[in-house]
Amino acid sequence: MSTLRIDAHQHLWQIARGDYGWLTPALGPIHRDFTPEELAPLLARHGIDRTILVQAAPTEAETRFLLDTAARTPLIAGVVGWVDVEAPDAPARIAALAADPLLVGLRPMVQDIPDLGFLARPSLAPALAAMVAHGLVFDALIKTPHVPATLALLAREPELTVVIDHGAKPDLVAGDLGPWREGIAALAAHPGTFCKLSGLVTEAGRDWSLETLRPVVDHLLLTFGPDRLIFGSDWPVVTLRAPYERWFDAAATRTSERRSSAALRNASIAPGGGGCDPPFAGEDDPAMLKTLDPVLSADLLWILAAMGHGDDLALVDANHPAETIARATTSGRLVRLPGLTMERAARAILSVLPIDDFEPDAVRRMYVVDEPKTIPAVQAAVQREVEAALGAPHPLAGMERFAFYETARHAFAVVQVGDPRPYGCFLLRKGVIAGEPG
Repeated sequence: MSTLRIDAHQHLWQIARGDYGWLTPALGPIHRDFTPEELAPLLARHGIDRTILVQAAPTEAETRFLLDTAARTPLIAGVVGWVDVEAPDAPARIAALAADPLLVGLRPMVQDIPDLGFLARPSLAPALAAMVAHGLVFDALIKTPHVPATLALLAREPELTVVIDHGAKPDLVAGDLGPWREGIAALAAHPGTFCKLSGLVTEAGRDWSLETLRPVVDHLLLTFGPDRLIFGSDWPVVTLRAPYERWFDAAATRTSERRSSAALRNASIAPGGGGCDPPFAGEDDPAMLKTLDPVLSADLLWILAAMGHGDDLALVDANHPAETIARATTSGRLVRLPGLTMERAARAILSVLPIDDFEPDAVRRMYVVDEPKTIPAVQAAVQREVEAALGAPHPLAGMERFAFYETARHAFAVVQVGDPRPYGCFLLRKGVIAGEPG
């Protein structure tokens, strides 16, 4: 099936409209009009089919200007607009704008609001409920100091889809990424939250390089995974640091080095955006292979590929305290596989994960309390899958329940299966695949 490749973040503006307070002559190269006619050849050159137009002024007038532009420009797939989300009539205003099917989201310019706790205000609740009702995405234009309020919003509005703009703008000039890393990990722990890989080079110095981007892109891939990162150019703002081509190539190179079998998904906020080709997928990308087990989601494949030799994967049942354990793991990642039996999940994972069969305890099980020699049916079923994958007998080593919990905390990640049978808890140690380069 033919699918679209989308640039999820770019701007168009007409200076004479007069509501771009931030866009002053001091910004030199971008203090001029930018039109679809200038953007189109850039997208075509990089194989991008459509784009998402994002607001640049805190006015509904600009949002309607963008919607009008989108209506006469086929390459624009949708618009992220603006509404005063604290206005008493915000729900009605949102409903009026959402009557245009090209509106896909809204973005308050949070980074310009003095109150760092703005997103935690209860007064936003009616507007956010209206966004959920109309299927709109909330674009969060935030920096690290806004993370606590954003987390409060996420906790209060679990049905709201939130997209973090520009990776929450890490300070690549100062280089102190510690607080940013912690904030990103906390945001990524909410499964309904996505993140745009965009706007990073404008947070860096003019002499930025791939090495400048490395720690940020690596952390975004580690925390959000390839399935919740969205490519965006932030054109024309990006041209303050690099032409479209250089940012596109940098993002492609860095993510190609780090992703496993699935690339960044780039249309999560576009209408029908769940089925788009990754922007940088090449002919060697295993995401395009028909032989992969359909149980293996992009997030799960990324985890399995990112694990190193000797790393453990915790494969646990529906009764396991997976959320708590996952937070302590190396990656901090939890992948859920609902609606499967444990042996079905094990079969899928073992179809791509090499087991370290040089060790007798490469696959371990949680043994039944006070009955360490008892093998429940779920464990016998998984043992059969392990032995089928290895092509040889391989008894499962037993572990006491609390020892299992403690060992699982040191695993690389946790995969929780929707199988309710007790004692369906396992640790799988990754081995190696021998081969020749090239």
